[in-house]
Amino acid sequence: NCYAPTAQATEIKNNECYKCVAKCIRKRKDKGPTIVMRDFNAIIQTKFEVAEGAIGEHTFDKENITIDGAREELMASRQKLIERTMEHELKIMNTMFPKAQVKLCTYKENKRIGRIPPYTRPNYETLDYIMISQRWTNCIRNVEADINAAINSDNFPITTNISVNLKAGTYW
Repeated sequence: NCYAPTAQATEIKNNECYKCVAKCIRKRKDKGPTIVMRDFNAIIQTKFEVAEGAIGEHTFDKENITIDGAREELMASRQKLIERTMEHELKIMNTMFPKAQVKLCTYKENKRIGRIPPYTRPNYETLDYIMISQRWTNCIRNVEADINAAINSDNFPITTNISVNLKAGTYW
């Protein structure tokens, strides 16, 4: 378990985080579904290229894409996350289900203001992601943020419905 550094963190800290995630994925490879859930501090916003196959069609605030004017470090975080999902053949499941904007945002810029609409940038964003290997994507039935959770944080928890059918048998 490791926390993804913010976009302003050093390259060394960012690499340490992704090495930790890669180690966990390799350790669990071929042993059933491995689900990666964390705050990656990366802004996806939308799928720009077909090669970004890990990203689904249902991203937060599609009408307000700000990534073109985003800071260089935010673009680097986005690129690193997408590269790692492709490297490990993962899908970003938050982006696979059609949801209202309020169910897609996982971060609120200012904790002092209430959790009030409109749920758009720059006040809200998606920074937390649920990912699973492509082979097991059918296990994830639903993913959504819960902005009404009774926690004092600028991040909203993500709820996930998972359904796994296992073969009967004895495994030693």
